[in-house]
Amino acid sequence: MLNFCYQHQVKINSNLEASYLMSEYGLLKAKTNLSLPLVSIITPSYNQGKFIRKTIESVLTQNYEKIEYWVIDGGSTDETISILKEYESDSRFHWISESDRGQSDAINKGLARIKGEIFSWLNSDDVLVQNALFKVVSAWMEAEQPSIIYGLARFIDECDNDLGLCPRQCPNMTLEKILAWKYHLPQPAVFAPVESVREVGGIDLSLHYAMDFDLWIKLAEKIPLKHISYNLALFRLHSASKTFTITTSLVNDIAEVLSRAKKRGILDDKQAQSCVNLLSAKMYMEMGDFSTAMVKLKSAVMINPSVTLESATLIVRCVTRFLIGEKKWLHLRFILMSFFEANKSLRNNNWA
Repeated sequence: MLNFCYQHQVKINSNLEASYLMSEYGLLKAKTNLSLPLVSIITPSYNQGKFIRKTIESVLTQNYEKIEYWVIDGGSTDETISILKEYESDSRFHWISESDRGQSDAINKGLARIKGEIFSWLNSDDVLVQNALFKVVSAWMEAEQPSIIYGLARFIDECDNDLGLCPRQCPNMTLEKILAWKYHLPQPAVFAPVESVREVGGIDLSLHYAMDFDLWIKLAEKIPLKHISYNLALFRLHSASKTFTITTSLVNDIAEVLSRAKKRGILDDKQAQSCVNLLSAKMYMEMGDFSTAMVKLKSAVMINPSVTLESATLIVRCVTRFLIGEKKWLHLRFILMSFFEANKSLRNNNWA
């Protein structure tokens, strides 16, 4: 069993003493009129041997044991396969390795195999926090109907150093907030009913960067969201990962998702256009093309004046990030987030 040395995680979750863990376990066991749900977790994988052991351990060492865990590997050529074979003796663990069409295809392969009630996907460089599944199952059993269960997620680096909360998390997410792209559901900290995910068609293979955004929208059209104020997952940032950096491909994916939402009648054209312009502006700012970024921001404000404040904030944030460099920006962001957390600002509606 790996001993994760996440000092910040221990600090944030310090209220979960051994007695609390026992009471949590007892709470679930006491609900004898309901059988405990099977949690199905899927990890799409390709050449992440450097990190995948920690990912696997974070799932298999959870206090909640009624799980099935599938690693769907795309034919890795590094040490991944030898690591996967080490866990074959655990009856909860399953894996395949074969060529695929990317991350979305791998997740859908897993969806076709799982037998649980609760679904989540955990990328092969991310990790679940201890007691995460207890919290998810407790929220699931307390909900009046099948719901999207989501909690908090934090950034970590290659060496497991805490980089603070993932940006723009919100304790009262709605379909409207998801569509506006102002707040984000932290993907590794989101759990959903398996049947609901299947009913909306699973993961869209045509999307490579915004497939989670697309899935959250389709699910939130049908079922409510339920928040857990607890750190459920750690999202790893490293040189080979898909980060939150805005790229042309991501903007195009989001534009496509929003276009589909317009066709379904859940989003108006003004909201969609302003959102895409804001994302494009951020992309150009990160590339250092400030003149094009300002054109995009102007268009966003003219289309939808309600994004004026957000546009001004974006200018300050992106210019600062560009001028001081990525490493110093992450350090500055961590200091600010630590200050806000220390002052209990997580109770507010807008985090970072």
